[in-house]
Amino acid sequence: MVFLTLQTEENLLEESLEAMVIDDSSEGCGLIIIKDNPLVLEQLLLLKPGHTCSIKIENQAPIFGEIIWFKELDDLIIRLGIRYIRY
Repeated sequence: MVFLTLQTEENLLEESLEAMVIDDSSEGCGLIIIKDNPLVLEQLLLLKPGHTCSIKIENQAPIFGEIIWFKELDDLIIRLGIRYIRY
């Protein structure tokens, strides 16, 4: 389980979403998010390709990325494609 924090043009959203990594490479990763409560739904409505985000895995430093694509797989599951950003 990882925590995804989205950044929109306006600001960095303080609430993190729980996500599960399903694909991982040196270039990026695929995430699954379950739409299980109103807060998650509210934040997911802000998703757009090109938005930046950070991914936090346990005690590691956050990894920064860019949302490349997202797709609703069904009424409860969204899949995201993230490309890592190198600073």
